[in-house]
Amino acid sequence: MSAIERAVAAYAAQLRGPRRARRRLVDEVEAHLHDAVDAELAGGTGRAAAEQAVLARFGDLHASAQLWNRDRALRRGASRRNALILACAAVAAAALGVAQHASGRNPPPRPCATDQRALMTSSCGLPSAPRSNGN
Repeated sequence: MSAIERAVAAYAAQLRGPRRARRRLVDEVEAHLHDAVDAELAGGTGRAAAEQAVLARFGDLHASAQLWNRDRALRRGASRRNALILACAAVAAAALGVAQHASGRNPPPRPCATDQRALMTSSCGLPSAPRSNGN
């Protein structure tokens, strides 16, 4: 196992979060490191020296993993907080709906006509009488 492969494996082992996101990040880092090693090899450097130079230039993978994990923890906390806020809003809306229903308040009744003729054509809750054609 080369120095790059060991460094990438150690880096991958430190990462937390969703598997797919971790895999994409590890693949990206690994591809970057291998491209840099290939560039060093093209310049005439030996493989071991090229890998060591690339790892030194890349920086501390452990610190990078810590930053990733901290970011993931913040995102997970924000996601949970948003879900909690949504659940509280849904519970509050349901409680308000139940309270309004339980209060027994109905919409005010529509005004009804008082004379006989208007009652026949009114729509105040009574069925209207069928109209005749005049025959």
